[in-house]
Amino acid sequence: MVPVRQGRGAMMIDSAAIAPLAAGLLLLVFGGLLYRVVLGVAGGILGGAVGLGLGVLVAALFGLSQNGALVFQAIGAIAGIAGGVWAFRVANALGFFLFGAAIGAWLFVEVFALIDTSGFSADPDLVFALGIPVAAAVCGLVVAALNRYVIALASALVGTLLVMAALHWPLGGWLAPFVFVAGLAIQMRFVRRRRDDDEEDEGE
Repeated sequence: MVPVRQGRGAMMIDSAAIAPLAAGLLLLVFGGLLYRVVLGVAGGILGGAVGLGLGVLVAALFGLSQNGALVFQAIGAIAGIAGGVWAFRVANALGFFLFGAAIGAWLFVEVFALIDTSGFSADPDLVFALGIPVAAAVCGLVVAALNRYVIALASALVGTLLVMAALHWPLGGWLAPFVFVAGLAIQMRFVRRRRDDDEEDEGE
């Protein structure tokens, strides 16, 4: 057990809870940054491996010399890294779009069920059939456009839960909202800073 001072008393943390506590703090404060780093590294590694493999295959098929093979392998690896990072970014945006589209469709179905359709001048079934894809597309685009904020919100929430669970929910859990807001505020600063940097790059 590791003692941690809190106020006048002492709170005990199991040694096994240190790892979840550290992970929770990282997610709470740097969740968005970690997500982008992991996404880029994963895309680069996978793309680089595929590109390197293709370079080896091309060199073997054409019977290139050792130097020629190395050149093709290097080109394949570099192109693969760039392609992998780009592909993972596209997949990330598509994933958020589909997530938002699912939420939009579900919300439309739930709200439509509460509406009295007897006063509709149009066919309610037609409105329902057309409304689902429209709501899905709108919500999908909104979530995809705001994916940085969604990531910050989600990682701050998960980080808060991990931290509070590792500390055995001190103060009866009343501390959780303050921890969440503090972590989210820090992440929002990172998001705004990155947005400002992107706007400066576009303006140059």
